[in-house]
Amino acid sequence: IVIEDLNFEAPKTKDFINIAKNIKVDGKKVLLVLPSDNKNVTLSARNVPDAKTMVASNLNTYAIMNSNAVIITESSLDCVNKL
Repeated sequence: IVIEDLNFEAPKTKDFINIAKNIKVDGKKVLLVLPSDNKNVTLSARNVPDAKTMVASNLNTYAIMNSNAVIITESSLDCVNKL
């Protein structure tokens, strides 16, 4: 699933859960691929069971295959295409 870039003003788990519900991936093993390390988004996702964030440059096959849904931001696509 490709989404617009994420940027939370503060780390809030509720914001991440709302995004997951809106794209209908709540309750699944989710991998969120970010273009760079985003502290607020990472902290928002860490309390959600089965949710993991990863920087696009560190993306690997195991992480993709070990998740039920891969959410990638538009900016991350450029980085992944260069790999």
